[in-house]
Amino acid sequence: LRRGEAALAIHRQQHNRHAEAVALGNQGIILRRSGRMEEAKKMYEASLQANRAIGNRRLEGAILGNLGTLHVAAEEYDLATSYYEQALVVHREVGNKHYEGVVLGNFGELLFRMGNYGGARVRLGVAIEVAAAVKDRIMEGSFLAVMGQVLDALGDIEGADASFVEAERI
Repeated sequence: LRRGEAALAIHRQQHNRHAEAVALGNQGIILRRSGRMEEAKKMYEASLQANRAIGNRRLEGAILGNLGTLHVAAEEYDLATSYYEQALVVHREVGNKHYEGVVLGNFGELLFRMGNYGGARVRLGVAIEVAAAVKDRIMEGSFLAVMGQVLDALGDIEGADASFVEAERI
């Protein structure tokens, strides 16, 4: 965390907005992982503002997704939904299929938590397809396991079993 703060200070002195935006996002990740959610939120918001100012759409999408995840952890589902929707728009605009899949999967997990099993099924299905297309087997297996839970909640026991088996196979 201290190194990140030092790097951030250097980037600001050098007026390197791109490096500053990256450092702010990285600080947000570190703070979120250490449970310091309010500080993480401030770092993410500062990174989002910096990325928008310099037109860095790829990192903007990543930060929007991180804000969604942060709000899921805080059980602020409406805010999480808003950030995930914004992240999807950005990732699709810039053609970032991998992160589109990540956000779709995370969004599907959120909808599952909220009891919207149909919406979860749709988003997870697309996330699994994207994961297969970009050859990210870890993401594919993870979202297949969640899909198994969704299908189980929908009463599709055979589909749930097939998803769990496929997730384990991966």
